[in-house]
Formats: sequence, C-alpha cells, structure tokens
Amino acid sequence: MGALLMILSLAIDPFAQQILAFPSRSVLAHNETAFVQSAHSYGSTGNGSAMEEAWNINSDSDLTPSMNAAILNGLAETHTPLEPQCTSGNCQYPDFVTFGFCSQCQDITNQTNQSCKPDPQIMQVYGKKFGWSDVILKAPENCTYTLPDGYEFLARRQDAIYNYTVWEQGLHNTPILSTKRVKWFAISRGDSPAVGIQQPLVSFISSRYTDEVNIYTRDNYTVPEKMPTISMCAVYPCERQYKDNVYSGSNNRLRLYKNQQLGPNANTSDPNLSQVTLVPPNQMEQLSPSSSYSIEGYTWSKLNTTLTDLLNYYHSLGSPGLNKMTASIIGGLDDVDKAMDSMTTSMTDIIRSDTTAFTIPGEAFRDETYIHVRWPWIILPTLSVLFSIFLLISTSITSCRLNVVLWKDSVLPLLMFRLQTDSADDIVCLSKVEEAERISKKIKVVGAKKGSPLVFSEVND
Repeated sequence: MGALLMILSLAIDPFAQQILAFPSRSVLAHNETAFVQSAHSYGSTGNGSAMEEAWNINSDSDLTPSMNAAILNGLAETHTPLEPQCTSGNCQYPDFVTFGFCSQCQDITNQTNQSCKPDPQIMQVYGKKFGWSDVILKAPENCTYTLPDGYEFLARRQDAIYNYTVWEQGLHNTPILSTKRVKWFAISRGDSPAVGIQQPLVSFISSRYTDEVNIYTRDNYTVPEKMPTISMCAVYPCERQYKDNVYSGSNNRLRLYKNQQLGPNANTSDPNLSQVTLVPPNQMEQLSPSSSYSIEGYTWSKLNTTLTDLLNYYHSLGSPGLNKMTASIIGGLDDVDKAMDSMTTSMTDIIRSDTTAFTIPGEAFRDETYIHVRWPWIILPTLSVLFSIFLLISTSITSCRLNVVLWKDSVLPLLMFRLQTDSADDIVCLSKVEEAERISKKIKVVGAKKGSPLVFSEVND
C-alpha cells in the first residue's frame, strides 16, 4: 500500500503544480503622469488688430520657425508625431476634440480633358532656326488639360532634345525627339472652394507625371503623351476627433476618428480683424458643441500666404524658392494626398503644443503579479493526502488490535540496543541479520533502563 501511495504521489505532482498561478494585471498607477495635449485656438490671443500684430513681429519669418519647419517636414513625411505623455509606459486617454488643420485630395484625372497639338516653340526654334524637318516637329507636345469646372492649364516642359540624324536616316524605334516635363507642379487657387470644402485655407491643383520624359520615334510621333495624375486638393481648418487613445509599447500614437471642416465667420481680408472665429459651414453641428475655435488674424493671413506661395509651382517655374523645394519633395513621393495629410498633421501637432494649448489628463497603469488559486486542481492532491491519513490511522488501529510489537517488523531495535534472551538460540551469536530477524519475531521482550543504554529482556510465556 505504501508503494501504491508513492506511485500515486508522483502521478499527481503535475496536478499539484497547477494549483497556484502567477498572472499579471494592470492597475492604476497614481504616482505616474499621463496626459494628452489639445487646443481650441492658435496664435496670439491679444486684442490688437492684425496690422498691430504685424508691427510686433521681430523676426524675418512670417510664421514661427516651428510652424515653417512643421510644414516642410510634413510634406517630406519626416515629421515626428506629438506623442501623448505617459511615464509608466502604459496609459489610456479619453476621447477628445482639438483644433487643427486637415487636407483632402481627389483624383480627377478621368474627369480631365486632354488636348494636345504641335508646340509652336519647338517649331520655331528647331524648324526655322535649324531648318530641320517639319514633320517630327509637329509632334503633339503642346498639351492643355481642362478640369471639370472648366479651368485650363498647360503642361510645362523643362527641356527638348531633337536628333535630326536619326530622322534623316529613317531609323525606326529610335528616339528622334525627347522632351522632359516638370515631374510635379501645383497651381494655387487661393481660398476657392474645392472637393467639398467650402472655405479652405488654400486649394490647389496637383499634376504629377509617373514618367516625366516623353520619347518620340518615327512610329509614334503623332501619339499624345500619357496623362499625368491630376488631383484637386484643399487644406482647411478643422476639428479633429481622437478616440480609443492608448500608449503601450510601440503603440503610442493617437487615433484620428474623424474630422469636421471649419471656416471663418468673418472677412479674413479685413486688416483690423484681430481674431478669426472658426465655425462649421452651413450651420453644421460641431464635433464638440461646447467648444469655440479661433486663430489670430495675422497668423491666418500668413498661413494663407505661405501655403499659397508654397503650393504654386507653376507660374514661378524655374525660379528658386520654397515652392521649388516643394516640387522637389513631392516629386519624389507617390501620393500627394498622403503628403498633404502628413503636412496638416504636422501643423496640428504644432498647434497642440503651442502656448495656447491645454492638457487633458489620462490614466496611467502599471503591471503587477498576483497569486491566483485554481481550486479545481486541488481536488486530486487533497484526496491523496486524505487517503494517506486514512491509511496511517487504519494501520495504527489494526496494529493496536493485533497487539503487534513494534520491532517485529523492524531490525532497528536489534541494531541499536542490547538484548538479553533466555532462549537456547542466542541471538547475539548469529552472524546474519536475516536469522536474527527470524528469531526475533518469535521473542517477546520488554524494555528496561538499566543504566545506559536501554536493555531489552525476553519475557517468557
């Protein structure tokens, strides 16, 4: 039975290990810091007019250096997002609405009409000046694009190379005329409504070529160029609503849920306008009905001027300046919509970190490990212990009833104490333990202390 208990205890040991578990849980950390930044206004909150604010500008920059940097970093998609504050590394923040800027672009390539004809400039330069063939010079290189609203613009060319020898020799599939377009350019339309935005800060047309080089041969010199990707975009003030905001490990950014366009409720060209109040157009409901939004009048004017100049790389084509830098940046990107979204997000981050911004507290958490007792796993070990106790008690009771002498089942007393016997077989003289054990089971003894150590003496029946 003892062997059975030993085997059973080994079998249930894995079950006993499952009784206690040490899971982790998140608890509030009251001594940590957690907050997110928001804003309802931007720029100076003084009562002076826009002209008075202009006189107080002590820098050569129309906008603050941080806002100028935010615009360019956003365009290049290299800006660092404004992260919520969380000293514990695990935080949650409430839903909130902030003032900022948004963008929207719509691809109107399929709605744009293309009309191409020979370029009179190429005909004049290469035809009259050099006397070259007038056939290839009639390639439809002069392309005009008409937008759905009737606005027209001409594709801009940077360079043209004509290979007269190839034409004269009659070679096919060999470049005769190569022209290079401006890869990306924008045409600003001021604050004209666009893509459903009624009062944008600035709207513009974006034209971007996937391949800006047109190559004409004897076989295709009458084929018009492949149309560029043409988009209509708008940058506008807006409410930005963020929901389900958390900070945990690598997931440390705010989640933009939706936005609501805003527009000035006054004439922004008024030089005496100190603050531009921004409201949803056509009495649309705000995302945060209890909030009011405003921007300092001079700042609004300079944002409009800066973005209008920056996003107008057409009439100033070839001239140095920020708009040429913009063309270089966006020309290397694949998605103007993504670039505009990055720019307006970067601008919003500057507004949210401005001196007029405020903080919204969040909740910081820390992980703690606790002891969890899984009670069902304790049943089998408990039954085993109870069975062992029952076996021990029953063995003791049975041994008592049978008057079983302790050392009849053990040679330990024989090895530890002296034994005095009256039997013929002197147990002391035996040389084998087995013989001593066999004889000892036939002998009844009593213990008596005669000095030291204890002496067992045989009792005769």
